[in-house]
Amino acid sequence: MQFIERSVLGVRSAIWTLENTRTGFRVLLFPMIHVAQPSFYAEVSKRLSSCDVILCEGISSRYSKRLSRAYLQLTRNPRLGLVAQHEMALDHVKERLVLADIEGALFDESWKGLSFFNRFVLPIAAYFFGLYLRLFGTRRLMASQINSQMLESREDFLKDEDLQAVDDIVLGRRDQHLISVIDDQIAKLDDTNQTIGIVYGASHMRAVARHLVQNHECRIKTGEWITVFDL
Repeated sequence: MQFIERSVLGVRSAIWTLENTRTGFRVLLFPMIHVAQPSFYAEVSKRLSSCDVILCEGISSRYSKRLSRAYLQLTRNPRLGLVAQHEMALDHVKERLVLADIEGALFDESWKGLSFFNRFVLPIAAYFFGLYLRLFGTRRLMASQINSQMLESREDFLKDEDLQAVDDIVLGRRDQHLISVIDDQIAKLDDTNQTIGIVYGASHMRAVARHLVQNHECRIKTGEWITVFDL
């Protein structure tokens, strides 16, 4: 089950519809890339209208803001023609939005427990890498760094302890929290025809899809590719 695909034509995101085999409720997965061409976010925004509840990401904290500086630099490169995810139009569904991310204070407290390198050097390195992309980056370079699918890759098993610690904070703990919110929302469903939309980073979708299949009797119904950005 692939969530993000890159090819010679560009980068695409797969919108998956999963359906509960017993009661019939649906879950729409929207694997997100934090920087994309405007048409991608416009298409996601339009499709969110069909969702009764929308679970979204977003951490407001000291360290998360430092990490986000890298990809925000990409939006300042006029040659790329890209915008940030937070610019996506959501006013038409704002009453249906549920923040499913961890609290900023908890994220910062976890980050303080990392090694000196990860705590201070990594955000600085991310910023300067983002600055490089702002000045010299291309869409092709961005595409080369992107990939997300359901099964673990070789690189997932070869990460050292420092990188695994970062992954635990940026991915693992947030995955666990998101899954708990999903469980709560499914328990609250009062209509089997309702649809839950999950608008989250593509890297989180592996854990989400696996949980829905294994614990909520969901099966894949449809999948459709939409373009994140062309090359």
